[in-house]
Amino acid sequence: MQKVIKLSFLLFFVFSFSLRAEIVLKNNHVKLIFNENTYALKRIEKNNVIYRFKIEESPLWAITLLDASSYPVTVNTLYRYNSFQVNAIKSYKITGYSGEKILELKWEDINVFETGKISVIVTVKLEENTSLSHWRIQVKNKSSQFSIFHLDFPYISINPSYSGGKLDTLVFPSYGGCIFNNPERTAKISIDLNSDINSNASNFKGTYPGNVSMQFSYLYDGRAKRGLYFSSLDKRGFLKRYNIVGKGNFIEYFIRQYPENNNLPAQNYIQPYDVIILPLTGDWIDACKFYRNKFAKYTPWTSQGRIYKRKDERKYGPKIPLILWWEISSSLNEMINIVLDNKNFFGVDLGVHIRNNGWDKFLSTGYLSSHFIDFCKSLASYGVRTIPYTSTRDWRNSIWPDPRAESAVARTINNEPYYNARFNCYIMDPSSSIWKTLYPEKVNYLLKEAGATDVYLDNYPIPKLCYQKTHNHSLGGGTYWLDGYKIMFDRIRKSNPQASMANESRAEMLIPWLDIFPAGYWENPEGVKPFSGKGSYPIPMVACVYHDYVGFFGSASKDWEEYNTYQFAFQQAYAFVNGNKLSIKACEQRIENFSNKKLKDWNYVKTLAKYIVAGADYLYYGSWERPPELKNFPNVIVHFPNSYPEMYRRLNTLSVLAGAFKSPEERLGLVFTNFTNHEVSGSFSINLDFYNMLPGFYRVYELLNSGDIRQIDSFSGNYYEKYLIFPEKSVRFLIITNELIGSESKKGKKRR
Repeated sequence: MQKVIKLSFLLFFVFSFSLRAEIVLKNNHVKLIFNENTYALKRIEKNNVIYRFKIEESPLWAITLLDASSYPVTVNTLYRYNSFQVNAIKSYKITGYSGEKILELKWEDINVFETGKISVIVTVKLEENTSLSHWRIQVKNKSSQFSIFHLDFPYISINPSYSGGKLDTLVFPSYGGCIFNNPERTAKISIDLNSDINSNASNFKGTYPGNVSMQFSYLYDGRAKRGLYFSSLDKRGFLKRYNIVGKGNFIEYFIRQYPENNNLPAQNYIQPYDVIILPLTGDWIDACKFYRNKFAKYTPWTSQGRIYKRKDERKYGPKIPLILWWEISSSLNEMINIVLDNKNFFGVDLGVHIRNNGWDKFLSTGYLSSHFIDFCKSLASYGVRTIPYTSTRDWRNSIWPDPRAESAVARTINNEPYYNARFNCYIMDPSSSIWKTLYPEKVNYLLKEAGATDVYLDNYPIPKLCYQKTHNHSLGGGTYWLDGYKIMFDRIRKSNPQASMANESRAEMLIPWLDIFPAGYWENPEGVKPFSGKGSYPIPMVACVYHDYVGFFGSASKDWEEYNTYQFAFQQAYAFVNGNKLSIKACEQRIENFSNKKLKDWNYVKTLAKYIVAGADYLYYGSWERPPELKNFPNVIVHFPNSYPEMYRRLNTLSVLAGAFKSPEERLGLVFTNFTNHEVSGSFSINLDFYNMLPGFYRVYELLNSGDIRQIDSFSGNYYEKYLIFPEKSVRFLIITNELIGSESKKGKKRR
C-alpha cells in the first residue's frame, strides 16, 4: 500500500508581519534582537556596533526527519524542514535576574506528519557581566513513524556588512587552521545529506572531531579587529558537522547535530552541550586565546598538564628536532648508511618515519618482512628512532573479506559497510570490540618485537554514522567513535610508556594519548595544495591554542628536486617559527654529492634543527604567542608548482619570518629566520601587553645554536623595538626576561 503523508504545511511562509516587531534579550553589555513573528535573529548590538542577519535566511533551526518505516533509506526518505516551514503554536518568554537573562522560544504541536507531533524549544541565555550568549535546543518527538535524523542549530545567516565596516575575514580550525578572505565569496564548508547515508561517501568536510580540529570559528573585520565568535562547548566528542558557506550577500552558518539512536522514532533530543555566540574584539590570535583561556584549559584533554610536566616520560621530545620521511626500497646496508650520513651531517638526533612497511599485509596475516625488522633494529642500535606507519581505521580491499574486518567495519543505516573508493579500503569502527583489540595488538608487536621505537597513527578520527548493532554502542550519533580511539590509544600507551605516538589528525580530545600532531601547513602529502580548507590559507590555529600541550612536526614531504623557488626553505622556515619539528624526505644520495644549491638548503635545515634543540624550552615546551611586528624587511615571492591551485602558486611574503613563545618559566622567546639567499635587514617591535608581561626593566639576551646565551640589550617599560641584520639563511633567537640568565646568572650566584 502506498504511504501518503500529509505535508500541507510545506513552504508555509508567513511574512505579513510588521518588520518592526521585535523580541529584545539584553543586559548591560549586549542586545540580541529577534523578529517577534518568526523568531528569526535580526541583530546583535554591542557598544553601538550592530551586526545584522538576513532574517529570511535565519530560521534558527532546521530538522531532518527520517521515515523509520522506509527501507532502504535514501535521500528521498529524509524530510528537512526549518522553522519558517512549519505551522506551530508559538510562544516566548524572558526570565532571569540581575544581569543574567534567558529567552525561551517555543514551537509546539508541529503537525508535520499524521503519526504524531513534535515541539521545539530554544533557549538563549545571556551571562551576567559579559556579552556572551549560550544557545541550546531540545526537540520533543511523539511520532511513532519518524525519527530526528539530525538537527541544524543555531541556523543563522550573517550579513558581512555591519555598522562599522565589513566582516571580511573568517578563521576556521580545519586541519591546523585556515583563514578565508572575503568569506561571503570564498567560504565553502558545506555539508550534504548524501554523505550521511551513502556507504561510499568520502566527504568529511566540516566534521568534528576529525577534519575540524577545534570547535570554534571567528568572523571579523580585519581592519577594525572586531566581529562574531562562534563555538560549541562539547567536552566529550559528539559527532557534529559545521556548515559555513558564503552566499554573496550573506554567510550561512549552522552546526549539524546528530542525536543518538537517530533512526528510532519517538526519541526526544536535548542538546548535550552549549553553543556560544560572542561579539569579540581582536584578530584570529585573540579568538584562539579566548578559546584557550575560557574553554580549553578546563577540559579533560588538558587536565594532564602541559608537556613540560611530563618531559622525562617520552624519548621523542626536543632531542628529535628532525624527521626523515622514508619509503623502504634500497638494500638494507645502503639505507642504514644514508640515515647515518644524515645523522652525522645534521649533528642532531633523528627520527625516521617509515612510510611503506607492509602494514596492510601485517594487519591481515601478521607477516612483517625481515628487511623492515632489521632496518628498525639496526637504526635503534645507532640511537636513531623509527616511527612506522600504521592505519587506525582502514582495511584495504586487497585483504577483504576477513571475518575480523567484517565484524569491525562501520555500517550504514542500510547495513552496508562503509567503503572509500579513493583509497580502496573499508572503514573500521574504532569502538567495535574486535578493532579495539586487534589494532593495539599489532602496534604493540611493532614496538615490542619488531624494533620500532615510536608509532605513527594514520587517518583522521572522522566519525561515521554506524548502525552495526553488535558494536554495542548507540546507533547513529553519539561519542562512541572517539571513545573507541581513546580506548585503543590508552591500551597502546600503557603497554609502551616510553614510545611516542604521532597522529595524522589534530583532534584536540586525543591530546592525553598523543605526543605529536602533524602540521604540514603549506603542503599536504599529495603535494597539490596547502593543508587548509579549499579557498583558504593555512595558519597555526591549533598551535596557538595547544602548542605547550602537544608537540607538532611537519614541513616538507617531497623530493627536494620537486620544489620551486624558495618553496622548500619557506616551508621549513614557516614550520620552525611556529614551533614545529622539521621533516624532510630522505634522499638516497650521499650528501657529499649534493649540488651547491641543494647543500645550501640542507645546511639551512641543519641550522634550524640545532636551534630547535638549543631553544627547546620555547620552541617545544613553550606556548605559542603573537609574533613580533616586522618592519622594513624586503618581500620575496615564493613559487609553488603548477599542480597547486592558482591562488597558492605565488606567495608574496617577507624575507624574514618570526615567532614568539613563552617558556615554562614565563620568559619570552622571539625567533627570526631569513630563508632567502640574500642578506636582509629591518626592525621588529613588541608590546609586552600582548604577553601578559607587566611594564618594568627587562634584559634582552641572544641564544646561539650552541646553547650559549649573551646579553645584547635592555629596556624599561612595555615596548621594545630593535634593528636586526640577517645573513642569508640565518636565524636570530632573542630572549626577553627580567631575570639574570646564562653566564650573567652564574656571576650573580658567585657574588652572593
